[in-house]
Amino acid sequence: MNRDYEPEEHQECDIYERIHRLIKQNTWAWQSIGAVSGLVGGILSPVLGTLLMAVAWFMHSEEVVSSLNGLSIVSFFLTIPLLTFGAHCLDLLERKSARLSLIDRGDKGWAIAVGNNLFVPVRNKSYDLGTYSYTMVQKTFKTKTRIGAGGYFFSKNVVAANANRAGGLFAIEQAVTSKFGLQADWFTGDHANGYFTPGGHFRFTRKITGFAAYSIGNARVTNGNHFLYFEVGYNFN
Repeated sequence: MNRDYEPEEHQECDIYERIHRLIKQNTWAWQSIGAVSGLVGGILSPVLGTLLMAVAWFMHSEEVVSSLNGLSIVSFFLTIPLLTFGAHCLDLLERKSARLSLIDRGDKGWAIAVGNNLFVPVRNKSYDLGTYSYTMVQKTFKTKTRIGAGGYFFSKNVVAANANRAGGLFAIEQAVTSKFGLQADWFTGDHANGYFTPGGHFRFTRKITGFAAYSIGNARVTNGNHFLYFEVGYNFN
């Protein structure tokens, strides 16, 4: 949830229009083909994974269900590699067209965050492979406040026994200083990841950030479903 809010002058523009212009100027370059393939594939992969999972619900053959679940997990997992490849190709195109700026550096507009995690348990396994995918739309205001809303999907057995789980994902961040900020996020649902987590972060250096938060469960709070959360993040950029 950490974000840098270093001020930088920039010219407002539509990032999607820039991407279109960038590809149009280099229509048959391999970078353009790679960018389109990666971005489109990254968008369609979770859709295909969801469709495969839905088809599996109506199947009665254990073998067919297992195969469809495996294919859906692979589809979800391919989302990030495909998007990363597409973004890399766009970066190469930008270098070829120096007058166009693909990245809006202002942190004062709209953004879309897409992510995917692959889980491979090695002990006490209740499943062999699992995935967690999410999509969030974010808006940053001039007050350095960022709000986000989106959805998530956990494959079977990852956070709930013998069941998939999907729901809403909400977040808010407020920069207090250039190094310190407050934040909170909420996963809806009564499952192993259904928590409201308020906290804060502190940037020790340009690359190292510490987080501290308190997670409060959506259910069974009086039975002890709450805990402190600490994390240290490293930025490789």
